[in-house]
Amino acid sequence: MSKKTINNLRKEFPLLKRKINNKPLIYLDNAATTQKPNYVIKCLQEYYTKYNANVHRGLYTLSEQATIEYEHARSTIAQFLHAQPPEIIFTSGTTASLNMLARMLEHTINKDDEIVITIMEHHSNLVPWQELAKRKQAKLKFIALTKDLYLNMEEAAKLITTKTKILAFAYVSNVLGAIVPAQELINLAKKINPNIITIIDAAQAVPYFDINVKELNCDFLAFSGHKVMGPTGIGILYGKFSLLNSLPPVNFGGEMIKEVTQNDASWNELPYKLEPGTPNIADAIALGKAIEYLNQLPREKLLQDLHKLTKYTVEQLQTIPHLEILSNQYSPHPIITFSIKGIHPHDIAEILNRDNICIRAGTHCAMPLHKYLNIPATSRISLYYYNTIQEIDLLTKSLKKVVKIFQ
Repeated sequence: MSKKTINNLRKEFPLLKRKINNKPLIYLDNAATTQKPNYVIKCLQEYYTKYNANVHRGLYTLSEQATIEYEHARSTIAQFLHAQPPEIIFTSGTTASLNMLARMLEHTINKDDEIVITIMEHHSNLVPWQELAKRKQAKLKFIALTKDLYLNMEEAAKLITTKTKILAFAYVSNVLGAIVPAQELINLAKKINPNIITIIDAAQAVPYFDINVKELNCDFLAFSGHKVMGPTGIGILYGKFSLLNSLPPVNFGGEMIKEVTQNDASWNELPYKLEPGTPNIADAIALGKAIEYLNQLPREKLLQDLHKLTKYTVEQLQTIPHLEILSNQYSPHPIITFSIKGIHPHDIAEILNRDNICIRAGTHCAMPLHKYLNIPATSRISLYYYNTIQEIDLLTKSLKKVVKIFQ
């Protein structure tokens, strides 16, 4: 993408124009959350000022318009994932989706059954399965990594057995940027046990990849809206219709009910069976707009430029004394995790903040992975379509300042 086009793109994100102490904002924490374009922000304002009403229930114009926009968002997201609208469940995010799924699958797990995940998992795709294994006295197993910090597929073939009931994994590690060969892993699991339930945490994949749930043949997939230029507090759980239809709801209330008596209740059809109460209407509609916005971008060219920027960032970081890149340097995914010998990541982040540079420091909700790598904490840079070479040059200059301060 040309410099002019990048500048035009950046103009659509109002927060990127902000200056603090007369210094420009350099936002490099996109794996945590992305900035929002005017297209999405305007949509939120329009809902609250023009047709704020509950969905599905009101027989008046405002409610009908809200319902149309809400269900249009569902259809947009379904098309984006190559799914059907009833297979799209609105939740508050990836964390909520995976927790809800763990509860819905609980009745399928027995003592000594196996749940397999990877050592790279974010806590959101670890703790729900950990707790499920405890409640049902099942075995939780972790697939390790290769020396190059990719998922060890040979070990996966050994760990997944006929006793394995659930395989849950992140499409992309939020620490290493390592891309899991999702379709290959799912095919492997289904070959060993055709009844295994496969679950993808796609939080770090959806902002960058074209996701086709039919081709992947995953049973479930979750992602968060705020990582793909949408609002916070909204996310998606995709599930194959037959599976979603067969699973019991775990949250109860209005809208998800078909009929209620004093002693019993029956459930509504999908997707409403799994969306009790008043949903997050405004943010669901805005997530649909974020996907529309993403679809309108020249994504192939943007990804090519982002891969070039990621490579450039790695090259610049390698010029900094005592800096070690811990993420996979050959992965095209724009997550770059590093450490500087003798300097705590929190100190690095604090000094960069003086130059208005936003990065992440800590364990990134992946403590077991850091322990596995024998590293207490790391610093993480994560790029998105609106980041520039000039920003990386300023980052490099600031990091050299950090090293000089601690010499």
